[in-house]
Amino acid sequence: MICARYGLMLNFAKDTRSQGDTMPHQTPLTLSRQATALLLAVLLTACSLVGNYQGRAHGQLTDLMAAHLQLIDDFTAPSGELDTAALAKADHDMRLRFAQAIAYAESLHDPLRTDNLRLLQSVYRDDHARLVKQNHPFSPAQAALWRAQARQAYLEALRGECSRPASPCQ
Repeated sequence: MICARYGLMLNFAKDTRSQGDTMPHQTPLTLSRQATALLLAVLLTACSLVGNYQGRAHGQLTDLMAAHLQLIDDFTAPSGELDTAALAKADHDMRLRFAQAIAYAESLHDPLRTDNLRLLQSVYRDDHARLVKQNHPFSPAQAALWRAQARQAYLEALRGECSRPASPCQ
């Protein structure tokens, strides 16, 4: 089986040959040069993988965070029925916002932003699924927990955006 991700290719196929059969004899000096070259290549690649700060991406993250936290607040009550029509509309709006943000990140060819947005989307989907499954609004205690977790996830994504080159928020 071959697995490729982030430019790294691993081969997990079973092979009966030993390492001595496939690797030529190498001196410590050759290994040191190879390690230095590999380290340099990794550093150069890592620098090229991170794009510059994008104000629009930062704004989208801020907007998504506010909308997600508001959704939690809107569907919190000590007791009562879940307004499924309002939840369906709010879910549609959130999914649209995520789709727009992911499309923008993909247009920048930035897999780090795209992955972060997909992770945030999964946090949102988990919260939505909890509401649907329990079929009643969040209790105040549940809301406090889900709100804190979602807020922390968005703040980490915002810190990541702010740590990019040319960021005004550093």
